[in-house]
Amino acid sequence: MPIPIQTQKAPINLTGILYSSQAEPYEHILTKIQIHMKDNYARELSEFKGDNDTEKFLRECIQKYLKENRAGCDNGEDLESLTNRLFHDMAEHSFISRLGILDMDGFEELNGNAWNDIELITSEGYKKLDETFLNPQQAVDVIKRILSRRGVTIDNGMPYAYGDMGKGIRITVAMPPIVDEEVGIVFSIRKVDVNNISEEKLIQKGSAAKEELEMLKVLVERKISMAFGGGTGSGKTTTAAWLLSTLPTKYRLFTIEESSREIDLIKRDENAKIISRVVHTLTMTSSNPQDAIDQTRLLEIALRFHPDIIFMAEMRSKEAFAVQEAARTGHGVLATLHTKSAPATYMRLMTLAKQAQPTFADDTLMKMMIEAFPIIIYQKQLDDGSRRIMRVIEAEKYKDGEVIYRTLWRFVVEDTVTNSDGFVKVIGHHERLDGISKTLYDELIENGCPRRTADKLYAPTGKESECA
Repeated sequence: MPIPIQTQKAPINLTGILYSSQAEPYEHILTKIQIHMKDNYARELSEFKGDNDTEKFLRECIQKYLKENRAGCDNGEDLESLTNRLFHDMAEHSFISRLGILDMDGFEELNGNAWNDIELITSEGYKKLDETFLNPQQAVDVIKRILSRRGVTIDNGMPYAYGDMGKGIRITVAMPPIVDEEVGIVFSIRKVDVNNISEEKLIQKGSAAKEELEMLKVLVERKISMAFGGGTGSGKTTTAAWLLSTLPTKYRLFTIEESSREIDLIKRDENAKIISRVVHTLTMTSSNPQDAIDQTRLLEIALRFHPDIIFMAEMRSKEAFAVQEAARTGHGVLATLHTKSAPATYMRLMTLAKQAQPTFADDTLMKMMIEAFPIIIYQKQLDDGSRRIMRVIEAEKYKDGEVIYRTLWRFVVEDTVTNSDGFVKVIGHHERLDGISKTLYDELIENGCPRRTADKLYAPTGKESECA
């Protein structure tokens, strides 16, 4: 009886050395080498934070294992490629770091809707990636690794977390039981490029008109408080950070951000000496609520530093009441929050503040918010991915349940067109509708604004104020 002939795959070339052993699926090799590395180099893996020496050592260990065990992948990868892939899966961020996704030109966001459903958003739009995690558990392991390097823990007891990955990149994560087991883990890695923006870039991108930005610069320099409303990714923090960066270095700035720092307002001279007066702070979570430091507590600390301008990022709760108190006592305050329109921002401010003072009447709180934040800047990310200041309003009073305001600037959408390649373009323009009120004009003069500059912003048009 003839002996059956077994079909074998071609030998695998590992850096010039031919191995005739049977090739394996990548997942099998990864599982075996993970066991080997954890048994022999667990400390090096757990303590690795990206330093070159440890990376070189780990890569050498991986290559040594592959050679000694004549391990080869059935996709034909050579030694260098296979080593690189294994290294990133075991010690780094898997395909995220291997492909350099976070450093890509135009990178905006990487979303994991499931372990095998990854989408990339860039300045040119979004697309689904062919590269995914190998399975739900690998997705969990890699994302936990990313968080642990920032000192953040996520598990079944605390299945939601967010943190800072550095370079202005923020990560938000959720895992079972608040998402389905088969999904593994969901995440959003978003780049907030707030420190590389300029007036020229804002104008070039169509975010605002030059005269509009000049007006905002005058207002913030004269300590006129303003709130930035809009959805996630609308550019609120970017615009606020740019405005703060335009202030003279004599101004003492105090910033309050939640968990991860996006803004860097430190300025240095040609000798690297710090010339700005800036204090950056972050909230701190704790399993013991008494040990946690929230935005309200940081605001109390800020007031003891005698700042000229306070920046409060992403108001979500009762801190709104403390912020308006600061704004109504002579401090310039810039704050961001999620809202759906410019006028609706006041209602959102009021409902947040009511969490701190539930017995206060709505009318009283609304009047306080209008006094605290006379200027609202509403921003939006449009269908073509562009971020626009859609409207700048000045509220004058609250009467008969309505906010009486004037629209200073607005962005008018003329049309939205889609070409044959599916590329969307929003066509529109920024226009000035009205000048600031006499009340705000007088405040600018009292705060040291040259009358000639204030006159340009005043220029009353005779238009009636709007209601909302």
